[in-house]
Amino acid sequence: MSHAHRHAARHGTTRLVLDVLPARTVVISFYRRLGYTETEPYATESPIPMIYMERPITSDDIHSIHGSWRRHAPDQDLRSGQCAVRGGS
Repeated sequence: MSHAHRHAARHGTTRLVLDVLPARTVVISFYRRLGYTETEPYATESPIPMIYMERPITSDDIHSIHGSWRRHAPDQDLRSGQCAVRGGS
């Protein structure tokens, strides 16, 4: 995840938003430890109930060296400065 946070910071993204299945309690705890908090859902046509989480991205993330994350690529909208990561479900 540090890699995703670093990449987002380098490209001017101001926050990451992700979704996760409510039953994935270990994953939700992991995201909370990384600074994610629950937020409003984003527009989706999925009928599956999800938990939506967000985390601000700051310049501190550029210098983060803890771990890496390469499994899921974020869907970025660099014009809005936001990024939605779909995974963890």
